[in-house]
Amino acid sequence: MFISLWEFFYGHFFRFWMKWLLRQMTGKCELQRIFDTYVGAQRTHRIENSLTYSKNKAAILFLMGKQTYQKGR
Repeated sequence: MFISLWEFFYGHFFRFWMKWLLRQMTGKCELQRIFDTYVGAQRTHRIENSLTYSKNKAAILFLMGKQTYQKGR
């Protein structure tokens, strides 16, 4: 129960504000920070998690294996 609540609040509220705050402090987007900080499998895992939590339709479709995304369709 607690884990489900945490996932909901993290995915819908906390993550957005954390990303915004880090963006303001560092001047880099989330993927740039991941790329600069981690190497190898850790980097790959963190990028996959970032895309999983993304609200961007193109990123979600790419992660699902549909590499073409056309606006308006």
